[in-house]
Amino acid sequence: MHKGKTEVGKNKRGNKKGNKRGDEGGNKKENERGNKNRSENLKSLINECNFEPKKHWGQNFLMDKEVLADIVKTADLKKSDVVLEIGPGFGVLTKELAKKTSKVIAVEKDERLIKMLKRGLKGFKNVEIIHGDILKINIKNVIASEGAKRPSAAISDDNYNNTTGLLYPTSGRTRNDKMYYKVVANLPYYITSPVIRKFLEEKNPPKLMVLMVQKEVAERICAKPPKMSLLSVACQFYATPEIVRIVKKESFWPKPKVDSAIIKLKINNLQLATEFREQFFKIVKAGFSSPRKQLKNNLKRKLKLDEKTVEDWLFKNNIQPIQRSETLLVEDWINLTNSFPLSTPLQAPQ
Repeated sequence: MHKGKTEVGKNKRGNKKGNKRGDEGGNKKENERGNKNRSENLKSLINECNFEPKKHWGQNFLMDKEVLADIVKTADLKKSDVVLEIGPGFGVLTKELAKKTSKVIAVEKDERLIKMLKRGLKGFKNVEIIHGDILKINIKNVIASEGAKRPSAAISDDNYNNTTGLLYPTSGRTRNDKMYYKVVANLPYYITSPVIRKFLEEKNPPKLMVLMVQKEVAERICAKPPKMSLLSVACQFYATPEIVRIVKKESFWPKPKVDSAIIKLKINNLQLATEFREQFFKIVKAGFSSPRKQLKNNLKRKLKLDEKTVEDWLFKNNIQPIQRSETLLVEDWINLTNSFPLSTPLQAPQ
């Protein structure tokens, strides 16, 4: 009793601040213990099933509950949302997504995990599990089959997008028969670029993508001049990317060699002509064909243009011929596409 009184007496600033610090410290320790217990429970389940991750598939499972919560928060989920989850693993994130949305379509390549997912998600009627490779699946069919079950949203002034002049309902189908959906994924390194490209180039792209990728890849996607790359130009052409947070490698099992990051890709609601898109990427790929060389030389060689034509073309767009591709903004590439010499200009959407 005497010891307790002495400890209370030490708080000369009053109980309020002392209790606040104590509560915060207690909550933090409690969260850490909870996180640890959940991780241990999942590891017990993994051991119980004798599950061995496949290294060549880049299987590193997220174990940190706080990071999972950040992914869900970043997805800004509504009860009417349809979410396509790539690589649900053991279904930990799937459950949290299902609690907040009308439908979760979980695509898993590993047949061993399919059995575990079906068992673990048995109580969730709004989860559809698909066994398959996301790079080979027809996204239109997957989303459309679900969309047919959902009523079309009412069209109002609130749904009007001034950028494109198109109506974009908050759920259901748009007037051009497109579906609203979001993508959430913890992506292995080897399929990161192909998956991002697949969805960005879809005729019916997602409204939002929330992805776990390697930290270095996240930084490349969100880069600014003078650190642009073909990947960053492509992503920023279709979307507005943002790094939400860095995730330490200790948050995964098995532990990878590098840290990861959660990124958010808010897809630009633009109706692009196929001809413009093809011309744009033809020019961008030519520009990045030899990143260390001057832009003038890359464009001249790859596009089969003479030096003066290339120089005039660049000067017209306020770009110096000696610049390197990594110093250009996406807007610069759009301007170059619109003013491409020896062809009819293809105008980008305003």
